[in-house]
Amino acid sequence: ILFDESKVDVGKHFANKIWNAARFVLSQEAETGGSEGSGAPERGAGTPADSAARDASRPGVDGPAELYASIFGEAAGGDLSFGWEERWILSRLARRSADIDQSIASYRFDEAARGAYDFFWHEFCDWYLELSKGAFREGGSRARGAAATARTVLGASMILLHPIMPFITEEIWSMLSPGGPVLAGYRFRGVPEHYLDSKLESDVESSFKEIVTAIRNLRQSFNIPPGKGVPAIIRCESTGGRLATLESFREPIRQLARVDELTIAAGAAKPARSAAAGLAGVEVYLPLAGIVDIDAEKKRLARDLEKVSRECEKMEARLGDGRFLEKAPPEVVEQERARFGELSDRRRRIARILEDLA
Repeated sequence: ILFDESKVDVGKHFANKIWNAARFVLSQEAETGGSEGSGAPERGAGTPADSAARDASRPGVDGPAELYASIFGEAAGGDLSFGWEERWILSRLARRSADIDQSIASYRFDEAARGAYDFFWHEFCDWYLELSKGAFREGGSRARGAAATARTVLGASMILLHPIMPFITEEIWSMLSPGGPVLAGYRFRGVPEHYLDSKLESDVESSFKEIVTAIRNLRQSFNIPPGKGVPAIIRCESTGGRLATLESFREPIRQLARVDELTIAAGAAKPARSAAAGLAGVEVYLPLAGIVDIDAEKKRLARDLEKVSRECEKMEARLGDGRFLEKAPPEVVEQERARFGELSDRRRRIARILEDLA
């Protein structure tokens, strides 16, 4: 395999992400008093603390109790309560863990590494840990439930990442299971299938993550500062329980998209001078009056559209030139076509935004 120094940078940033996530999880756990005194399981036979798993509170859809006991050898302490966020991340962990096992069994170590990377960074850190901050602010049993779940997923992630990144995972495992044997000798029995919840995963993807991402993208398009709250309107179909599903995600959408006032309605009208994003069965509107200088924004976008249009015309002419297509190396032609596609898409998006502001 050819060595590429950029891979070292990727590894460095990922290791830093793992370390910071571990610090956050352990600090929140200390503040909430959750998961105290978790001992290390006996690992030699690969059957850690069956009695602790039986004594734990209800497993599966209610929370991580069974998995926590299986990993750490004892039940999570205190009164715990859980939300859909915990059920979702445990379902994703179960699915990703099975995929990683399958990749290793078929000698696709690149797929196993990519799966572990994507789960930890993009699902656990980017989504679940951000969602858990609401539970930590709430305090009480809700905060302790989030702390126990975060610790469970962090521990399982260290097990999954250990064959790939043994040094940092061993160090963090020593913090999660102080005084216990090394992680290298641990035999993980896996994540039980009953944690899987395909319906919840689908709802979170289409009715939560896509909407939060759409609002964030609209904010970025109009240079709205990340800390500035904005109003938002979600228009959805009234059939299939979509409205009720969106309502269940109301507060997390407000939290992660920095929305002050959120309207969710089947017949919501699009306000004048508002940005819009169309998703499957959902339209998201961001009223901009009073948020940005509309006239200045229109002038800026008009300049951008003119510049991008000129670049598109030049590139279109080049790609229509038979001599260029004949003499240029195939990889150069492909690069030009890809660049033309990107510019054309950007031109369409700018024109759509200008239309919204009209």
